[in-house]
Amino acid sequence: MRYRASILNNFCFKIIKIIIGLIISVIIVRQFGAAGNGYISFFILVIDTLSTNNHLGINDAIIYFYKKKNYDKEELFQTGLSFIIIVSIIISAAIIVSRLLHVFFLDYNLYIILVGIAYLIIKSISIFINSFYIADEKIIELNKYTFISDSIKLSGITIVYLLDYLSFEVYFTIIVINQITLVYMQMINLKIIYKFKYSNKLLLDELKYGIFIFIGSLCIFLNYKVDQFFINIYHGNFELGLYSLAVMFAELLFIIPQSVKTVLNGRLLNIRYIKGDNTTYLSIKITFYISCIIIIISICLFPIIIPIIYGNDFILSIKPAIILLISVLFASIATVLSSYVVSLGENKIQMLFSFNTVVVNIVLNMLLIPPYGIIGAAIASLISYSVYSGQYIWFFLKKEKCSLDKIFILKREDLEKIGILSPKR
Repeated sequence: MRYRASILNNFCFKIIKIIIGLIISVIIVRQFGAAGNGYISFFILVIDTLSTNNHLGINDAIIYFYKKKNYDKEELFQTGLSFIIIVSIIISAAIIVSRLLHVFFLDYNLYIILVGIAYLIIKSISIFINSFYIADEKIIELNKYTFISDSIKLSGITIVYLLDYLSFEVYFTIIVINQITLVYMQMINLKIIYKFKYSNKLLLDELKYGIFIFIGSLCIFLNYKVDQFFINIYHGNFELGLYSLAVMFAELLFIIPQSVKTVLNGRLLNIRYIKGDNTTYLSIKITFYISCIIIIISICLFPIIIPIIYGNDFILSIKPAIILLISVLFASIATVLSSYVVSLGENKIQMLFSFNTVVVNIVLNMLLIPPYGIIGAAIASLISYSVYSGQYIWFFLKKEKCSLDKIFILKREDLEKIGILSPKR
């Protein structure tokens, strides 16, 4: 019952998050245009890449060591957070030095760099703390805190926009305040007081376990983001601004499998026998059919709403947005199934699948983006996500000894489990 409640809560929360994201995107595009949107997108892209991937597998290991190995929660917290802070400070120092030496971020002033560093550190901490909420299946509580912080972000951006004070510096300041609010609420309700200390043995054990998951997750993260780096290099901020809008719509759809995965991770790590459990089957079906419905609606609406809301410049975003939405349908299946693979302890398999996918993606981006721009990037994503999904489906069918219809065909009992139909009497 808690699993279903968490899934439903996550979907409702993600819908609200989609609405907030759309409103903010309209404000940013109206204020800064396509080139300005690309300017912001590239900076956030780099900072998000660093903050999301600086844990080296610690975040993945925490859930396993806490729930499967019964390690002390406070020891895991103190050791893990100390490691995250140290790594974040090292990365921050590297960013400052590279900027002072005129190597990187030359188009961004020192204030934006410093605010970006603050965002990097605080977001890294937030992502780390998320692991404990997921492990304890406290998804509803986590969503509540995220909603409050996102509401503050939306309110701040809207107010300064209406007062005509919205600048790049103000925008980045608001997103840092948003992250600080979120971390404060997470820490208060986690009820652990942080002290800078760590266990070398525990840290090494976590790194040994989590490094393969980390490499796999890093490859998939790059698979989602590397096209934007290539577009910025070959075609500049204007095309990146157009493509970023298409990516935003695709990422909004990607919220669906991510919300299922978040709940599924906690669920699978809290049950004893994973193979044969119907939770994964049901999660795939929920993700697939809801994504299909949203894609069909989006394909019909995009040609109408994008020019009206974002302006005629963004008509060029429509085709890549549609291609990326279809790509996410494939990626969503693999995202859900990755929880199944990790819960079986098959970390090397996940790493291999992710590595294969990112290699295909990088090669296709190098071939297609220079001549075809954002359309080429979208096609590269479609092909690589198909490869990504195909590997996981093959693995799942082999492990479960089942056929495709069992993971894609909805049955009456599935509809009963999610509450659409009442059980037969």
